[in-house]
Amino acid sequence: MTKENEMTRMNMTRLCTAVAALSTALLLSTGIGQAAEKPQEELSSAVIMPNTARTVFQVQKNGKWSAVATDGTEVVPLVYDSIFTYAEGYLIVQKNGRLGIIRADGTQIVPTAYVNIKPLMDDIIVVRDEKGKVGAYDLSGALLLPAAYASIQPMGHGILCIGEEYHQYRLCRRDGSRLTDEIFYSVEPFSEGRAAVIRKKGEQYGYIDETGNMVIPPSYDRAEPFHEDRAAVNIDKKWGFIDRSGAMVIAPQFRKLGHPKGFHEGYALVMKGKKITFIDKAGKTPFKMQWSTACSFYDGLAEVSHSRGTRTLANLGSAVTSALSLAAGAPLYEDDGSIIDDGARRGYINTSGTEVIPSTNDYTTMFKDGIALVKVHGQWGAVDRSGTYIVHPQYSKMHYFCDDLAAVCDGRKWGYVGRDGIMHIPPAYDEADDFHEGLTRVRAADDVLIIDKTGQIAFHLPAGLEFPWHFSAGIAPIIKDGKWGFIDRSGSIVVSPQYSAVLRYDVLWMMGSSTYYSG
Repeated sequence: MTKENEMTRMNMTRLCTAVAALSTALLLSTGIGQAAEKPQEELSSAVIMPNTARTVFQVQKNGKWSAVATDGTEVVPLVYDSIFTYAEGYLIVQKNGRLGIIRADGTQIVPTAYVNIKPLMDDIIVVRDEKGKVGAYDLSGALLLPAAYASIQPMGHGILCIGEEYHQYRLCRRDGSRLTDEIFYSVEPFSEGRAAVIRKKGEQYGYIDETGNMVIPPSYDRAEPFHEDRAAVNIDKKWGFIDRSGAMVIAPQFRKLGHPKGFHEGYALVMKGKKITFIDKAGKTPFKMQWSTACSFYDGLAEVSHSRGTRTLANLGSAVTSALSLAAGAPLYEDDGSIIDDGARRGYINTSGTEVIPSTNDYTTMFKDGIALVKVHGQWGAVDRSGTYIVHPQYSKMHYFCDDLAAVCDGRKWGYVGRDGIMHIPPAYDEADDFHEGLTRVRAADDVLIIDKTGQIAFHLPAGLEFPWHFSAGIAPIIKDGKWGFIDRSGSIVVSPQYSAVLRYDVLWMMGSSTYYSG
């Protein structure tokens, strides 16, 4: 692999990790973080068509982009300036500064005529034209609302919030019919049959139901969505909680709230004065807090710690701030995929406040697929959600499990350990990637190999070929003389190297902007 491509690969790995943690970073100064385990999705430009096994990849040739199937068949013509993944089975295409949407089978469902397309919500596609007017389509390509409005926001339950002018919002159904004739100054999304609204500028928040009727009178300076029959409301800069009838069940007394701002699995994370604690739905403290930071419960566990570290994000260009405090155990990685210790002392507690995984460990990662990596006395291992070791700490470096195997380093060589704690592939490699679809890339001296989960060699990567990423849908990209193609699981070239680029990561999608795509 060339130095340039290797740096690209390393930087994209770091960028994925960093962006995954952006949503939690702002909570650190309060000592309040997110849930103990957040499901993670791999961000890839391979688009799987709904109800089929077909996959397409975005490719570039002669300065233009198209999409090809795994056999090299062109399903989207090579005429676009850019192509991005929009949703499963759908692509955003850009041509001459205008955006549209094409299904992965090549069918155009939204004309390439808009300057902005918002993220998909409630299966509704919101578009903005060159005059700044907003309209909406459904996933079949049917025009729901013409581009004639200041804003359109899906609110859930088939309800749309339509902005006719600044701070003048109406609630409508998908067919454009009005839910109510009332015009609101502010409208929040529906949750558990309620939506927080402000009728007029200077008034307080109240809640409406799904018919548009005001069911909880305006009484609050700030109002959050309902979670588990409770909504956080703010009066005179103090947070309390109401139920769906509007009764104040926990009096306003808290300075800050955790994320989500409400109850999760029966408990809410709050800050009173300078101390954080959990409360139940009656407002009682279930156990004494002895940790400086905490996250909300997820599957019966909450992450806690005694300190937070600050990690530096290097070589990420201008896409991400150069230094962030990162929350919820989201790790940064070395170039070889091993995790960087940030100095935090994390553990996990159950709902009785008992540490299931001690916060005295050198380091504990977030859970992924029910497993967390732990560092004890400088050695890495893995535990399940009960705190039981599935891999005893004994390795100098360790990756997360992929395809039930984790790459581990004994200090000199890399091998693979299973969820059963057994070494399935003994350490013998100078480099080791993660398994995907039963195959992975390893390097022994100058020999680059593709091996299966038993350690058997599937094929040797021929000289002159680079293998930048893993297999997806039975194929993997390769690079030869700066051109990209694809190989199959036997090592045969199925698409000859001819493209100047193949997208793996869609950075616009990862960055989490409220406006994802602009022409």
